[in-house]
Amino acid sequence: MERDRIIKIKDMIAKIKDKQLFKDIFYISQNDLASEDGNCKYSHNHNGIFFDLKLLTEPTLLKIEELLKNNISSNTDSESVNYNIYYNEELKEQTFKK
Repeated sequence: MERDRIIKIKDMIAKIKDKQLFKDIFYISQNDLASEDGNCKYSHNHNGIFFDLKLLTEPTLLKIEELLKNNISSNTDSESVNYNIYYNEELKEQTFKK
């Protein structure tokens, strides 16, 4: 899988607010993160479970990408910006004087 696609998935994961979605991603990834010698290819602590997306196979990444597309709202909904101009009264008087 190309680097840009992995970055896109990582950015989508950063927008997740639902804990269950994190769990779903881990469950999808488990087969790729287990090694034959019994060691795991992920780390975990009280903050969560961490693994490198580059370790996952193409089919697993596609499943994760599809899950994220179905569960994350569009950029326009989540990242809208309101722009308001505020003037200091002195600046306002200087700017609009004739």
